[in-house]
Amino acid sequence: RSSRFLVYSPYDASYTGQDLVQFNVPADQSSAEKMYYANLLLGVASGSPQDNPVRIKLEHAMTAMAVSVDNRTGLEIRSFKASGFMTSGILDFVSGTIRANGDKEIITPLKSPAGDSYTFLYIPQDVTPLFEITLASGKTMAFTYDLYCHEYPGQIIKMSLQIDEDTPEANILQLSGVSLAQWATTAVPVYGVEAEYTNLAGLKDVEYDETGFFAAYLNKSLDRQSVV
Repeated sequence: RSSRFLVYSPYDASYTGQDLVQFNVPADQSSAEKMYYANLLLGVASGSPQDNPVRIKLEHAMTAMAVSVDNRTGLEIRSFKASGFMTSGILDFVSGTIRANGDKEIITPLKSPAGDSYTFLYIPQDVTPLFEITLASGKTMAFTYDLYCHEYPGQIIKMSLQIDEDTPEANILQLSGVSLAQWATTAVPVYGVEAEYTNLAGLKDVEYDETGFFAAYLNKSLDRQSVV
């Protein structure tokens, strides 16, 4: 007999199988551990785990934004903030989609080890992002775009900024320098269990990669069983 399986991350022990749930993206994503809780992945498949492992492809439900900064000021960047993003939404487990709603918040991105790029995740939405860069001198420079960034679930939006000592405090940018790339997905082996339905499991481990993103994966030993 074939069963339907749902795998999602991050794991939420309070979830009991309802179709619609509220999902909140943390505004503070300044570390890999904090960003982990913004990285919503969903996977649905059908199969018979008593016969063979069921393979589930996890899809990234969020959009990633990576901003590279060519800093020619000679000064340290003390802070980088991104605003204009709604950080909560309604997650539909049936369709595998999420719709942003609620208030807009200021997001603190993850800074790369080299200090020249900033990455954060957000719920797909039409948005005009605003970036604020504060230098060690106290000067703050704001950058906004003249058009919306549209909904791009599972995509990485890459942007580039250049600043120097003459950069004004308010700047309007063109979207011509923006590029899109498909975010990689992972096929996860879910091993057969005695129950007809497998567990609702969260990703257990977090690893860094050299681009400042992280790769996450499921343990083969799944620890919770629930009907989906």
